[in-house]
Amino acid sequence: MQKAHCRHLPIVSGDRLVSLVSLRDLLMIDLDEKERNLEYLQSYVYMVPPGAAKKYEES
Repeated sequence: MQKAHCRHLPIVSGDRLVSLVSLRDLLMIDLDEKERNLEYLQSYVYMVPPGAAKKYEES
């Protein structure tokens, strides 16, 4: 859509217009997916493994 400089894409079924998808709609879906991935990666990076606190207390 960006290459064609088209901001709206009609969705048709046969000769009938069913819906209209905007570039903003698609970008919002992409942003939501990236935010979920970021939250997952942050929780993975900062997760304390089970038993880790006990291991550091013994040291």
